Amino acid sequence: MAAANSEFADVCRRAADILARVEGYFLDRVLVDTAPTDGSVDIHLRLGPTAPDVVVSLTKVVHASIEHFLEPDAAFVDEIRLKHIAGGHRSWPDGLTGLGPRPPGTPDVAWLIIEGPMRVEVVAQTITVAVAQVY
Repeated sequence: MAAANSEFADVCRRAADILARVEGYFLDRVLVDTAPTDGSVDIHLRLGPTAPDVVVSLTKVVHASIEHFLEPDAAFVDEIRLKHIAGGHRSWPDGLTGLGPRPPGTPDVAWLIIEGPMRVEVVAQTITVAVAQVY
């Protein structure tokens, strides 16, 4: 079990390193699948034709919130943070509210926060970050 936790922590670290470079990008699309057991959120980030598009896919979503829906050209990314939250803790970390008590046996999760005029917050069990190639 410790290996899986360590692997997911590494995945979150690598994803956070990539996402640290997308400040100033714009939220182009946010797609939400509300399946009760395996919901997902796909976040498409775009800067322009000379920069690679970035897609953040989160599955097995525990929590998602989007504030202030805006046109894509107004929804810029001021700051983006990704935190690994280890399983086994009895409570959610400070700043993560509205989830109620943390059930026993909750696995590791990724906590994504996008700050800007359109705030997005997602907590999920899996995360994938894809960066397009610019030709």
